[in-house]
Amino acid sequence: MTIRNTLRGAYRTSSSCSTQTRVFSISIKTRFTGTCYCGETKFQVNEETVPYFSCYCHCESCRRAHSSPLYQVVYIPRADFELLNPEHITLFKKQDKAVTRAFCNVCGTRMYNLLQHKADWLGFFPNLFDDQKLLKPLPERFQPTEHYCSEESVIPLHLLQDGLTR
Repeated sequence: MTIRNTLRGAYRTSSSCSTQTRVFSISIKTRFTGTCYCGETKFQVNEETVPYFSCYCHCESCRRAHSSPLYQVVYIPRADFELLNPEHITLFKKQDKAVTRAFCNVCGTRMYNLLQHKADWLGFFPNLFDDQKLLKPLPERFQPTEHYCSEESVIPLHLLQDGLTR
């Protein structure tokens, strides 16, 4: 995470008759930064973004794409996500699926999802944040609110005592 910076200052203008002091403030947007496994693909997420949806996904498609029994995805406005070096991204979409998956073409790390039916949404994976302290705990707005496609889960959900909707 970068640090919020605010520059403040004052300047004076003078004319032959009067002097004015004007105060100005410039706020620089802060970003959470993240990277793939090899470090070649980097991204930034606007720290002030308001997610549309955050979940643990259990669907077969996502399990296969991540080689994991579940994963966390946070869907945000595409404008709040910046890929710093898009030349390292490969997009993949199965014909029968509505999700386009973006991979680092150097190491294969899944970087984000695009949904066919939600053109302004982008799903990123907070476990890729550079500052791992952000994950303990994850900022509240990025916390999952449900277990999505829990009926497809391959793990016993009763063992997850997190109180989330299933």
